[in-house]
Amino acid sequence: MELLREIGGEVKYACLSTTQYEHKIFAPAFTRKFPKCDLWIVPGQFSFPVPLPNAFLGLFPKGTLGDPSKPPPWSDEIETELLFLPPLFWHNYTYSEAAFYHKDTESILVTDAAVYVGESAPGIIPEDDLEDLGSDECFTIRLLKLGNYRGGRNIASPNIPANQRDERITNGWKRMALFSLFIAPDAKNILNPESSFNGLAGKFVVSPIVFNVVFQFYRKEVAEWAQKVSQWNAKRVIASHFPVPESATGKDFLAAFEFAKLPQAVPPEYVDAENDLASLNLVVRILQAINAVPKYK
Repeated sequence: MELLREIGGEVKYACLSTTQYEHKIFAPAFTRKFPKCDLWIVPGQFSFPVPLPNAFLGLFPKGTLGDPSKPPPWSDEIETELLFLPPLFWHNYTYSEAAFYHKDTESILVTDAAVYVGESAPGIIPEDDLEDLGSDECFTIRLLKLGNYRGGRNIASPNIPANQRDERITNGWKRMALFSLFIAPDAKNILNPESSFNGLAGKFVVSPIVFNVVFQFYRKEVAEWAQKVSQWNAKRVIASHFPVPESATGKDFLAAFEFAKLPQAVPPEYVDAENDLASLNLVVRILQAINAVPKYK
């Protein structure tokens, strides 16, 4: 909000472009700060365990994206491609996301569908935090070894000396990226993140949690949506998470969805998928057992 105020001018529209909780939680506060702006949302907004109308969630939309009878007022400047998947979690949750193409800047904007994993951390992350995580003396690594998570107590790691600050910062970013994407990656890849991180770095990838819980069950729909997005003549792709690459095209974005062309294929960027996805796979098996997500075909 402070950055918007620095730019100046009036905020006319706000768009809630996904149904994910971590995004929509900020929409009511944003519209209160800019009461003159009109809110547009993607369909499928939800609450759990009790389904509530949008007003009970603090959302008072002017319109819903994907409704051909009522296109958004910016449609001449910004094109929209909507991904709206079948419901999960006993019809209580729908993955919905809109990709946008800003014609003047030739830029694609996405939210959660894929992220660009930079070789180095974005400047917004404090270097002290990265340095700490890059050290084997940090709380996270000590706890991992104390609890012997996936045999981590007996796995050797570099233990970079304190006087090598830059190396610790680099190591910390690799560990942070793996935690952010896999949630609970394998212990050997937390302690020695080089291999797993290199599989992801310098490209767009689908977040493992999105792949495991949603995308792997709806490959055809996801592949078709990604193909449509890639057709835009984009020179830049901006995702809401992780760094923004200096340049990227629709084809770079599309490459992250190659897995969707094959049944049961796993994104090749997950170079140690068997181990790094082990915790997420366990979660999915539990969800399948209670019929919250589809069974594997």
